[in-house]
Amino acid sequence: MKSLRSALRVLMEFTSGKPSYTVTELAAQTGLSKSHISKIAAALADAQLIRQDPASQAFSVAVRSFVLGSQFFNQDDLCGQALPLLRDLTEQTGHSTRLSMLDGDRAAYLIGINGPLFTDSPWKIGTYMPIHATSAGRVLLAFMAEDDMRALLRGPLRKITQETIVDPETLLELLRAVREHGFSASRDENTVGLGAVSVPVFDAHRVVIGALSIAFPSHNVARSEEAALLAPLQRAARTLSQRLGCPVYPYGSAR
Repeated sequence: MKSLRSALRVLMEFTSGKPSYTVTELAAQTGLSKSHISKIAAALADAQLIRQDPASQAFSVAVRSFVLGSQFFNQDDLCGQALPLLRDLTEQTGHSTRLSMLDGDRAAYLIGINGPLFTDSPWKIGTYMPIHATSAGRVLLAFMAEDDMRALLRGPLRKITQETIVDPETLLELLRAVREHGFSASRDENTVGLGAVSVPVFDAHRVVIGALSIAFPSHNVARSEEAALLAPLQRAARTLSQRLGCPVYPYGSAR
């Protein structure tokens, strides 16, 4: 069982978004010895969950890991219901749209539809985003119990750009506003040049299970224009929440 846990620790390192890892890098990240890492990596490669580049000797995710992970998308009701709504929202607004979900204490970026004004960022589909520095992460944080919220903001929080807010009390005030008004906005906090607006998605028990977002080049949308994006975003979130059994979406207008 200990060997299995060690192998899973190594495999989970590949969720960081980094394209590849050497044995030395994996050892540094996990605290395991390089000889132990080599054995685990060989076993994972034999199972075709990771693959090794013959030139660099670095390991990366293999197709079988993608197939395994795709089973979640294929079977999850939230993902299945969200995808056509995200497509419609991108067509309607001309901006990129996103679905994120809380996984433990991290925000996982699950689905994205890129619009014509797509701005690239380090946060890709299938990666974890900084929960304190993204609008989606703050939506997911805002609806937690206060003690859980404070625990995740205890820090130290990573300052990704000059605009990243890392003071816990300031963030707590922002999160209370998110809960009151039903949306979160961020600009240049996790990627310079990228802005986003996010709203919650509720399940049948009125528990927040995801966040819908519109992402845009921050120079392209003025703060005063965010409200124009918020209305269709909330309509999509209302439709999605109701399809998941939520009787009443508490924010925005149904029109």
